[in-house]
Amino acid sequence: MVYDEENHVSSVGLSEGVKNDIAEAIRVHSPIPEINIQLDLAEAYRVQHEITALRSPEGTDGIKAGVTAKAAQEYFGLEHALIASLYASSQHDAAASLPYVPGRKLECELAVRRIGKITG
Repeated sequence: MVYDEENHVSSVGLSEGVKNDIAEAIRVHSPIPEINIQLDLAEAYRVQHEITALRSPEGTDGIKAGVTAKAAQEYFGLEHALIASLYASSQHDAAASLPYVPGRKLECELAVRRIGKITG
């Protein structure tokens, strides 16, 4: 399914149905629906926070940086890295092992784990 501006966007962003579809795809590790919608960075981060709240109502455990390589930023037309949430329910113990899944790709990332509330 492809979501586009004609059918799935309100004046304040993505429809609740689209956000729920994205959150569910993230939760069950399936491909995220294709979205052909233009958002500025502030709108995109707002939608990201709304989807994170749907995906992880128990909260998050921290943040991560993505698209940190200059070449990747140029490829995607970005001027800086992006920030995303680490879902509390996706955390693994340090000694965890993951089963081999054909076709699964792993990406090494640096993550910051939040301990306690952030205020201010």
